[in-house]
Amino acid sequence: MGFQDSVQRIFDDLYGTFGVDLAFASPRDGSEVTLRAIDRTAGVELIDNKTMLGTIRPVAALRAASLAGLGLLASDMIGVIVTLSGASWRVKATEPKPGPYGESSGEVYLVLTKRDDG
Repeated sequence: MGFQDSVQRIFDDLYGTFGVDLAFASPRDGSEVTLRAIDRTAGVELIDNKTMLGTIRPVAALRAASLAGLGLLASDMIGVIVTLSGASWRVKATEPKPGPYGESSGEVYLVLTKRDDG
């Protein structure tokens, strides 16, 4: 087993242990989709590359391979309503979190904002 397999096994364990269901309608065809995500809606620090200032934002972490497996790009998720841990959120932006072999082996942060139906 190589290093890349070890990295994937770590992600399998991480998402199997700490993951929760993230449900949404596919932006491709409207079908209901459920993926495993890490609920980080308490907030993580994201750095703005222009100002180099950090802000705390609620996010859901997904495996990049999970989105790719659905034929979705991270950018396809912008504007999508997701349900995570019983709350509804709108995806405001995405942030790649590359793994040791690049973006496709890492995670994607879905930057969330509270759903506003008004």
